[in-house]
Amino acid sequence: MDTRAKNRLFIMLASLLFSAAAVGAGASSTDVFNRLDTNKDGQLNAVEASEDDGLSSKWTEVDQDQNGVIDRAEFSAFEIRPENMAPAETTNPSGGTE
Repeated sequence: MDTRAKNRLFIMLASLLFSAAAVGAGASSTDVFNRLDTNKDGQLNAVEASEDDGLSSKWTEVDQDQNGVIDRAEFSAFEIRPENMAPAETTNPSGGTE
């Protein structure tokens, strides 16, 4: 299996793992992707991605196949990385949330 095929397989597996982990956990990767995909073509172009600062700043890293768009698998792989996850809401000692 060549490197490109391995990368695509990794992205697909990561997407499946993220989908399973996202069940019941607020906005899913699919929800976020659909919100950003304003022209509803199933992929994100640079203008659409610019609505998410984290995604936009890592464009070349996320666009694994360097075809100028981010597909659902690439987006899901990006979303499951811990450094790209939104921080969880925490409770402070006084009982409020942060």
